[in-house]
Amino acid sequence: MDLYFIRHTGPSADAATTPPGDDAADTIFEQFKIFRAYIEHQHHLVNFRISWTLTIQALLFAAYSYSIQKLADLGLATERAAKTPPDTIPTPPVGPPHDAIQMLSVLVRYVLPLIGILVGIVALLGMAAAILAVYRLETDWNVNVPKPARPHLPAIGGGGSAMASIVGLGVSVLIPIVFMTAWAYLWMEYRKAVF
Repeated sequence: MDLYFIRHTGPSADAATTPPGDDAADTIFEQFKIFRAYIEHQHHLVNFRISWTLTIQALLFAAYSYSIQKLADLGLATERAAKTPPDTIPTPPVGPPHDAIQMLSVLVRYVLPLIGILVGIVALLGMAAAILAVYRLETDWNVNVPKPARPHLPAIGGGGSAMASIVGLGVSVLIPIVFMTAWAYLWMEYRKAVF
């Protein structure tokens, strides 16, 4: 499919800038297909962004819960080693190294929540770019493309409904916000539990 650009210089636009065919309905339909293809491209980008966001967040939550479990195991091992009578302590001591506990604590306390929040911010920026692109395309379609006297085409986005488009893109914005909120909550709860 060739991409045609609409020149707004009046009715004397040359043949190189208009699609072939004399029928105005065909021209509008071709322009509709071009605009719709651009909007579908943005929706595919939103889908990819949500997919990688969910994948990364799932991996981060798995690492977080594994790290919490390991911290609990190391804490129990340290507690057991501290309660063992001095005459039964084998050489070297059974307790975990202090560095391992400290590294896991830093991972749980700072690194994983920070990465989760940053992934949410990057996803939000990507969603904002897609929403702005779709809004611009819908505005260009509604304002700059001449319509026939009797419209025969649906609205350009959201299955013919502007509200469906807004709600659909709004959900993609809420997903990163939910993850960022969850990471912030876990970060604050862990800080309360430790301090």
